[in-house]
Amino acid sequence: MTMLSSDDPLETLTVAGFQPASGAHTFRLESLDSALLASVLEASLDGFILFNSELHCLFANRAACDILSRTPETICGQSLLAFFGGADQETRLLTRTGHWSATVVRANGEKCEIECTQAVIEQGGNVQGVLMMRDVTNVQLAMREARILKQLATSITYTNSLESLLSHVAHDVVQMLGIQACFITLVSGSPPQFRVLSDYGLPPGFTATMRDLALVGARLPTLYAFQESRIVLHNFPPNDAFYTRLFPQRRWSPEVDALLRQFLELRLQFPGGNIVSVPLRYNDATLGVFNAYYSFTSPPDVADLSLFTSIAELTAATIHNARAFMAAQDRAALEERRRLARELHDSVSQHLYGITLGVQSARHFIETDPPYATESLDYALSLARDCQAEMRALLFVLHPEALESAGLIVALTHHATAVGNRHNLSMELNLCEEPVLALDAKEALYRVAQEALYNIVKHAQARRVMLRLYQADMAVVLEIEDDGVGFNPQAVFPGHLGLHSMRERIHRLGGSIEIKSAPEWGTAVCASLPVFGTGEPLLVLPQKRESDSPEG
Repeated sequence: MTMLSSDDPLETLTVAGFQPASGAHTFRLESLDSALLASVLEASLDGFILFNSELHCLFANRAACDILSRTPETICGQSLLAFFGGADQETRLLTRTGHWSATVVRANGEKCEIECTQAVIEQGGNVQGVLMMRDVTNVQLAMREARILKQLATSITYTNSLESLLSHVAHDVVQMLGIQACFITLVSGSPPQFRVLSDYGLPPGFTATMRDLALVGARLPTLYAFQESRIVLHNFPPNDAFYTRLFPQRRWSPEVDALLRQFLELRLQFPGGNIVSVPLRYNDATLGVFNAYYSFTSPPDVADLSLFTSIAELTAATIHNARAFMAAQDRAALEERRRLARELHDSVSQHLYGITLGVQSARHFIETDPPYATESLDYALSLARDCQAEMRALLFVLHPEALESAGLIVALTHHATAVGNRHNLSMELNLCEEPVLALDAKEALYRVAQEALYNIVKHAQARRVMLRLYQADMAVVLEIEDDGVGFNPQAVFPGHLGLHSMRERIHRLGGSIEIKSAPEWGTAVCASLPVFGTGEPLLVLPQKRESDSPEG
């Protein structure tokens, strides 16, 4: 390949052609006008720097000047090490060929991440190099932002309170970004006030004192970001200047003065100074403010603000989803309370009424007709035993850990037997061994069985019920059939949420449910939940007895 003269690197390219080494792909360029070559390099979006064997720059095109934020005059004649400092970079440059990454500091102090490709041009034993540079700063920032958002999203769970969830987010933000502290608050009311305080890295009592200051009318920048729905950059200097910033009127009560002094003492415990406050917006509504704390010596840049905006959007969506999740839990709890009220009314309360009648009758006839009084007491005693069994069943339902310890099979057996005895139903059970399922999956199947049996008792007018549990195709299947009057499954029943609740429970766990029925043809409910995590059958169908097998 043709060497570029240090006197005129572009002119030399027009003197002789490029001759590849033996065995390489054929490439030949007999002549090239220097003005054309210069225009090609100048038009390139990638930066090009030509340098000699001593690593001194000979030429830099416009893109290279933009990347380094310098003029051609300040680049040419300089050592490449002035822009790519460090022993490792010197080693790479002396290697002369290859592809590598680097971080350069522009003239304005900004850091720029670049990808470099280096090649060698030789002539007569002399060596010169070509360095192609591509600015990948924005690409790297976008990838970093995507990684951080993915980590935050995957670490979010909705099992704890909203305050605990936001504290977890604040902790992860500080750990991932290396900032000093993070403070997330929900804001509402008029005038706006802090409702939920979650932070990580701030002194104990810091955010609570901020809340108290807001209650007495302090002009907190965090609240300003909420009211204006825009990003606010501010700081709390560790001196008396913040007094007038919070209360420009310069007059306040002794109580407020005590709060200010307390806040200043807490502020002196914390080295951070620069604060970025980003409103938490979801569907055109501002829910609160996300605050990131930096030291005075390292203020946030444009890339940081972009990242904080994305984190604030994720946090706002998390708050919305958490509220929806808690609302769904409240609806489920309300539905469960209603179901328990029905159970108590249909069983326990009626038993207690019967016991009362039996005891009253015995008391009335204890002297005049002792045998009848004894019969009444025996009746009351049998009802009390039934009532005790019903209460045990209800208490079993109220404690999910009981379902986990005793198992789904025991729970289904107890409940189905109690329903059959109470309502004079012929109950046929065909249950497999205890399934290997998570507790929430077992509870979902148990609730479906409860609701189905309740509907049978309430509406079906059935005499016979069959309940089966088995595994088929890596799924646990629950079937409940009755010989009742049936109904139209496509019909709408206002105010009745049982069928909807059954479907919602099963679908939430990735399962399927089918309800077959028709007037005068009975009803069949089939719920199926997948079995995860093993390649071997976890359940077996109930074994047939030898007497059931055909002879021979």
